[in-house]
Amino acid sequence: EDLDGFIQALQQVLDRHDILRSAVHWERLDHPVQLVWRHAPMPLQRLERDPRFASASAQLQARQDARLRRIDVRQAPLLRAFELQEDDGSWLLMLLIHHLVMDQQTILLMQQEVQACLQGQQHRLPPSLPFRNFVALSRREESRRGQEAFFKRLLDGVDEPTLPYGLSEVHGRQQQGRTATRRLETGLSQSLQQQAQALGINSASLFHLAFALVMGRLAQRDDPVFGTVVMGRMQAGQDAQQVLGPFINTLAVRWNVVTGSVREAAKGMHALLLELMRYEQTPLSTAQRCSGVVPPLPLFGGLLNCRRLDQVADAGEEAPSQGVQALTVDSISEYPLTVDVAEQGGALTLAVTVDEPHDPEDVCDLMAQALASLEQALREGGQGALSALPVLPSAQEQRLHDFGQPAQALSAELAQRFDEQGSLHGLIQAQARRSPQALALVDEQGQLSYAELDALTQRLAAHIAPHLAGAKEAKDGQPLVLLCLPR
Repeated sequence: EDLDGFIQALQQVLDRHDILRSAVHWERLDHPVQLVWRHAPMPLQRLERDPRFASASAQLQARQDARLRRIDVRQAPLLRAFELQEDDGSWLLMLLIHHLVMDQQTILLMQQEVQACLQGQQHRLPPSLPFRNFVALSRREESRRGQEAFFKRLLDGVDEPTLPYGLSEVHGRQQQGRTATRRLETGLSQSLQQQAQALGINSASLFHLAFALVMGRLAQRDDPVFGTVVMGRMQAGQDAQQVLGPFINTLAVRWNVVTGSVREAAKGMHALLLELMRYEQTPLSTAQRCSGVVPPLPLFGGLLNCRRLDQVADAGEEAPSQGVQALTVDSISEYPLTVDVAEQGGALTLAVTVDEPHDPEDVCDLMAQALASLEQALREGGQGALSALPVLPSAQEQRLHDFGQPAQALSAELAQRFDEQGSLHGLIQAQARRSPQALALVDEQGQLSYAELDALTQRLAAHIAPHLAGAKEAKDGQPLVLLCLPR
């Protein structure tokens, strides 16, 4: 009964707002168009309990996997509901909502209206404000000219994407992401806020600068480009906070991480973000057209989302009552790497999602170290070079240093991976002699046995040996490294 009442209340809210009854069509059209249906019944599907899952909630969670199920944007409303009875007799409801019609503020407003309908107070709700007014405002010719001029200047010279870990699958990707969370030390969080205030900037500017440093390392770029999430309501006109619709947007940020001092970079990033807000409703496709990156290649593969939970309530905190309890709110990103920085009560929490096989804990380590490096540099005056800031945690840096040492200088754990002469290739040769047909390498193009791998390395050695004739070690006594690159 409570579930039926909730669906009926939700339908009343859909009937009130044109954006919630929207669909998108593009077949045989010059440009995609958004159509508003006069009536869009809320789709509800009842599922049967699947014993393969430990709980009904786990079954619903698996069903929302974006790799398996997508909302057809040609059918309004762009919401889908699934109900499933839990083992204890209670009912679970999962709502899938497409970002084309909603943002965080819209979800909160929708929840408030659903609660009013459940309490029989729908007649007291204010008149709905149409989203089309905002669409007309954002599509003005002068707005488009300003957007293009800004992003042409920002992205001038960018002709290849910024891809962390080389991950290029963005839109419609099939990879599964792993998520890790990290709560930063209270002292670090408070000091970052203090340093930001001393510079006359907000702490989000430091988060963006830290993410730029991390993206620069992960993508091996001096001037990485990444995405940032904006609320999109600052330039949306009067009463924008009360309009339901997809105001949230993703904008492109570019920053050079090898020039300037830390202090200059922090103030410069703040100035860039302020200017960016003037164009907060620029379509990402427009920004990409202003660069030299040609679709279907993405402009970037990393996304940063900074949130102030002190100012914006979480979507699950104001769920309707009347026998209905919100369990969890989750979102699915199109990007292979997303970093969420949540600031609440002076504390900072990182949430990192990255496509497999990469470890989100590693990205948490990098972000935490980048923020700690920024905090220390600013506390000491911020005159040092931004490029000199350590991003790799000291423990990981030591591991890399140890890995390059002779086997005699390694720990017992690492030394056992090498042969008696301290070479890794010696172990491979020994394995090829013992088990030549054993599987050594597997990738998308095929597989190699140890015998085949050893034969390939022997041919490569014969190919590069003539180039080593007369080569001498470097002046500092370190061995030379020869790179063999494909033409």
